[in-house]
Amino acid sequence: MDMHDIAQLIAGQGPSLRLRQAEVTAVASDGTLSLKIGGSETIVTGVKAFASVCPVVGGSVWVATDGVDVIGLGAIGSRTGIVEMWGGSAASIPAGSLLCDGASYLRTDYPALFAAIGTTWGAADGDHFNVPPKDRFYVAAGSIYATGATGGEATVTASAANVGIERGGAQDEAGGSQGYAWHQISATAHNNLPPYAGLPFIIWT
Repeated sequence: MDMHDIAQLIAGQGPSLRLRQAEVTAVASDGTLSLKIGGSETIVTGVKAFASVCPVVGGSVWVATDGVDVIGLGAIGSRTGIVEMWGGSAASIPAGSLLCDGASYLRTDYPALFAAIGTTWGAADGDHFNVPPKDRFYVAAGSIYATGATGGEATVTASAANVGIERGGAQDEAGGSQGYAWHQISATAHNNLPPYAGLPFIIWT
């Protein structure tokens, strides 16, 4: 069952069915899944996986549910490693995702995510890997910005080295100098940020 099939199923059943994202908590040898629908809801067991879903523990699937039973199951697709903005709080990110806060995780706990992003964002040792950091403006990587590179400053202090000193003067008709005016540079750090709004970033596992 793919997303098109689930959409048709929901359309046929009317508003009693809802499309939810579920975290895979266990995969039995016969293909039966244990799913957690919502961060604090009861685990649903006995759901058979379809061949096209290919679920892994810690991964996510789409489910059509009437609030009691899981009616349909569909693959999320290649969402592993995708970074998105989350409109809620950092404490309420959806199941199947991690907060982009630079944290370190065991590779064995999130094998699919590690296979997708590797050590792009660093690693504490040979058993761990890091997710992308927080408190950063993200830009498209390419010839100027390398993937995984970080830089920039939130505040900047002006100095002669990075601003330069401007000197102005006046001359009389014979070319003689009448005097000079020096512009003094303030050493006070100033804000270097554009107008912004903070949203948590998440990465799908």
